[in-house]
Amino acid sequence: MDQVLNFVSGRFRWLSHLIFWLTFVAFYTVAYGNMSTQYGIKFLHTILLLPTVIPATYFTLHFLFNRLLLERKYVSFIFAFIGSAFLFSYLVSVHKVLHFMISDNFFQCVKNFLLRKNTR
Repeated sequence: MDQVLNFVSGRFRWLSHLIFWLTFVAFYTVAYGNMSTQYGIKFLHTILLLPTVIPATYFTLHFLFNRLLLERKYVSFIFAFIGSAFLFSYLVSVHKVLHFMISDNFFQCVKNFLLRKNTR
């Protein structure tokens, strides 16, 4: 048990974080890939969400829980949690819009729209 605690909180702490996020990516790739059998696309979607999911996770765990909830600042915690949930939800939606814009689907939609507009 001591070896596990040393691994998680010791000098190899970064490795436990890396293992966690690799497991996260693998889990969501398989879970969402099973729905559509497009594992490659779901893997890319999961990877592209990481820049938003990672800060949201660490902000919630290290700031909100440690500095507000554990210090019994319940009202501050509730407002900060709701505010951060709205902020990170907004960032995820902006991220998804940007991802759609740079994907082939966006260019295909614009091309179809322009071709339809020019033929009228």
